[in-house]
Amino acid sequence: MRRFAWQIGGIAVALGAVLALGILVFACGSPATVHLSPATTTPRPSPTADPRIAEVEAAAKRYVEAVEQSAKTGSATMVDQLVVHGSQAEGNAGITADFSRENHYNFMSNRIDFVNSSWQVTVNSSTASVSVQYSVFGHDADWPSLRPRESDHESAPVRLTLELEYQSGQWLVAQST
Repeated sequence: MRRFAWQIGGIAVALGAVLALGILVFACGSPATVHLSPATTTPRPSPTADPRIAEVEAAAKRYVEAVEQSAKTGSATMVDQLVVHGSQAEGNAGITADFSRENHYNFMSNRIDFVNSSWQVTVNSSTASVSVQYSVFGHDADWPSLRPRESDHESAPVRLTLELEYQSGQWLVAQST
């Protein structure tokens, strides 16, 4: 029994020593310890931020809103004003409006929720690219009456990539994928 008591006592002393060393190292620090603040993942605005980034983001939002609105109106006029003439985006500008007119229903948005952390924007002298994710809140409805076929719900997330060109003082969409 004595030998067992000595073994337990030895283990207790060893654990106490390790605990004391841990407290000294972690609480007090050591000359070799360097304390770094954690990296931030939230971008912070700087006074030298390129104002064109905000312009490109705004153009992308206007484009998405116009496409969603074209489902309600059955007209691509608003989208046509935001695209480069002769581009892929112009060719696809009327898809949502055409769907409403041809099928007599579509998903009608009440709200568009952009995922702020998803924005990826690259701006060059006269071109830009944007990647963003968003969800649309709304319902399927008959067209042109816009009578709801179901209750409001959120769509699956949409990932959109746009290529834009700077023309006549504004950013216009040239390609949408």
